[in-house]
Amino acid sequence: MTFAALAMVGCKDKKSEETTPTPTPPTPTPGEEAPVPPSLANPAAGKTTIAFYAEVCPKGAYLVGSINDYNINDDALSFTEVAGEKNWWQLTLDYDGAMQAKVIARPSDPDVAYNWAYQWGKNFDPDDPNCKLEEGTVNTQILKGEGAWVFENGGEVKLSEVKDGGVVYIWIKNWNASPVIEAKKLETAWVKSNFNNLDWAWYEMTKAGDGIFTFEGIWGGNGCNINATGDDGGAQWYPTDNEAVTLVDDPAKGDKVRVTFTSEKLNIGKLEIKMIEKGTPAADIPAGNGTFVVKVTNRTYKDGDKCILTGNFDEKSWGDSDRAMTYDAGTGKWSWKGDYPKNFEMKVIYNDKWSVDPNIVFDGKTFEYEVEIQGEE
Repeated sequence: MTFAALAMVGCKDKKSEETTPTPTPPTPTPGEEAPVPPSLANPAAGKTTIAFYAEVCPKGAYLVGSINDYNINDDALSFTEVAGEKNWWQLTLDYDGAMQAKVIARPSDPDVAYNWAYQWGKNFDPDDPNCKLEEGTVNTQILKGEGAWVFENGGEVKLSEVKDGGVVYIWIKNWNASPVIEAKKLETAWVKSNFNNLDWAWYEMTKAGDGIFTFEGIWGGNGCNINATGDDGGAQWYPTDNEAVTLVDDPAKGDKVRVTFTSEKLNIGKLEIKMIEKGTPAADIPAGNGTFVVKVTNRTYKDGDKCILTGNFDEKSWGDSDRAMTYDAGTGKWSWKGDYPKNFEMKVIYNDKWSVDPNIVFDGKTFEYEVEIQGEE
């Protein structure tokens, strides 16, 4: 999500994707009562309407997804309040049968940048072993109308399969992180990145002063998530090119670094990554052109199955990849030939489900791999 798209809560840290069937009307959790959807007129053919209910939405919300290249700063598809209906918001947009999208809340503080942290809340994903939510957790629920979820990043959800000329009503019980920005400092802090030559994980930071926290480790060359709990909930993503991030003494992947987070308003603040011990730099694996071959070990090929090669490509990377692999019935393997980027990392997506972590790191000479797909066949 080593990510972009993803906390990353943003793009590269994608764990699994699965489209779920259109839900039946939900049974409320004991102690909570589902809101009653308003009666909105169906839009004209070629349009679709998304309506959501959220008791916390201080500055409104907007839609981000395949329709605007997942640009978190593009809030042109902005929801408006439903007249006479408290806490209900609506947006009518051009219908796109392939659309996948999320609702993002605007933070209450205008000085706080838009961030994937403020997307609608996660749901438990039974097919993702990296999903840390309690089984059965539902923070974002379809109440009425046609729509389905695509899972990623340990329970994040994208809306898909909406209806041409239809309305889908959604209940946002919780945002991934509250868009209400409190003017107080963190008391505890955790940092997440691919430190110590390992996959992405949370590390508790050491308190070094009022709202100041530090962590030392081998840097993976990426930005960091920060939150107060280390449980993937409500994390703030700090990419290395963010104006709130300062790189000191030119840290590079493999260097030992000291990460210092200075909390200003909870997990909003400044992040410093300082090189404190030079590591042995790993040689870059140059870009090139080649044929990658994959054997999927836990799937039986059926006519119509699709296998997509994805990775850190410059164009259409990770969840947006359309690099269809070709199946060879004689060998039972899939292949794709094309250009790959420098320091290439890859995964495959088989019938919308991702291969098990970690990413395959191309060494410049190994072009054939075996992979396992998340979930059951």
